[in-house]
This record gives sequence, C-alpha cells and structure tokens, in this order.
Amino acid sequence: RAISKKHPAVGAIYEKINEAYEKGRNTSFSNKEMTALVQRFLPELFVTDFERMKRLAGELAAHILVRLVQHPDLLEAGDAQKKALEDFAAAYPFIQYIYSVDTKARLIASVVRDPAYKDRYNSTLHGDYDFSDREWFRVPMHTGDLHIMDVYQSAFTGQLIITVSCAVTDANDNIVGVIGADIQLEALLQRAETLKAEDPSSDDGEE
Repeated sequence: RAISKKHPAVGAIYEKINEAYEKGRNTSFSNKEMTALVQRFLPELFVTDFERMKRLAGELAAHILVRLVQHPDLLEAGDAQKKALEDFAAAYPFIQYIYSVDTKARLIASVVRDPAYKDRYNSTLHGDYDFSDREWFRVPMHTGDLHIMDVYQSAFTGQLIITVSCAVTDANDNIVGVIGADIQLEALLQRAETLKAEDPSSDDGEE
C-alpha cells in the first residue's frame, strides 16, 4: 500500500528518527527498527496475530461446514437430519452448537455438544424462537452462500466462538434452509494442523 509523504504518520516517523540522531546516534536504522516505527505510527498496515488467527479459524470452520451442507439428509427434516448433525458434532468436538433452520428462520434441528449447557440452550433456542434477525441467517438467505461471522463471546458458555453458516439448497439450487455452527475458537485452533491436512485445497504456506 502506498502512503503519501504528506501523511501525518510519515512526519512522526521522520521526527523520531531525527530525535535519535540528535541524541547522539550515529548508526543507520535497521529494517527491524524501521518496521517497528511504521507499526507504531501506521498500525492499520499490519495484520495482527489475532486477525491472522481469526482468518485461519474462519477458513477451517468454513471448510468443515461446507462438507456438512453437502450431506443429503439435510434436505429431510426429521430424525435423519438430526442424526446428521449429531454425527457431525461428534466428529468435531470443538463444535459448541450446530443447528438448522428453514427459510422462515424456524428451528428444525439442533445439537448442543456439551451436556452441561443443553438446558440453557434448549430453554431459550426452541422451535418457536425467531432467528430471522440473526446475521448468520440473513446473509446466507440473501447470498445463497457461506457466511463467516467475527469472533465473539458466547452468551451461553462464555467461550470465544466463531459462527459459520451456509445456505442449504435442493437439486434445483433453491434455498431450503440454513445450517449454522458455533465453534469454540481455541479448541478449533488446537486442531488446526489436522483440519488443514483434511482439506486438499489448503495451502501449507498460508496462515
């Protein structure tokens, strides 16, 4: 990204360098020192470790949810769909809560991974609950595609989670519902290498 020499931060960096020489410095600034100065005055140019972590978590979570959405039983409301969600949650223990809703945002099936939180979830998010204002529902219904939310704290468990959702479509590409998954961030990242190995399209050089 090009930065104008008129940018206030450029002037601030220049002043810091001059200040160092005025105090008696007689060596040049290294690349590492210059990077530190730029990061101090232009932090928006740098991707933080947390941002990098969030991006990786989103990519991993998206990969596994896309796999689930292709399951044929998701087109059938009932025991088969519930079983598909249960099997998927069992295979990926970092899933905190996984759920499917119809096009009117009514809950069809859901699985709470940790039994300690089942009553808390089920007493609030039941079949009569209206999910229509939720971002994870609205965006896939509008785009027909995958949606990854930012990291936030779960109101049910207090854990940092990332929610990934995706439209479910029939053979004619009509949207019939949305699948969503709340995924515990730390637990997901602990299994990052294993998950990347499952995805043949992943780039080992990209983190």
